[in-house]
Amino acid sequence: MRRRHTTARLLAIAALALPVILPAAPAAATAPTTPARQLSDVIPAPVETRPDTHNTFRITPLTVIRTTPGSTAAWNIGHQLATTL
Repeated sequence: MRRRHTTARLLAIAALALPVILPAAPAAATAPTTPARQLSDVIPAPVETRPDTHNTFRITPLTVIRTTPGSTAAWNIGHQLATTL
C-alpha cells in the first residue's frame, strides 16, 4: 500500500510540474496583416464585377451612403451597410 501511495504522489507531482517545465508557446512577433479587399468582397455581392483601371474610387471615413428619403427600410439597409464597412 505504501508503494501505491508513493506512485500516486509522484504522478500528481509530475502532472502539476508539466506546465512549469514545458516552455510556453512563443508569442507572435507581429500582428497578422489584413488581406487586400477584392471586388468580390462587396456587400451584397454583385452578379458581375469588372475592374476599371482608370477609376480610383476608395471607401474612406468620409464616404457617404445615401438612401431613398422617407424610406425606413432603405435607411436600415444603408445603416447596416455603413456599419459593416
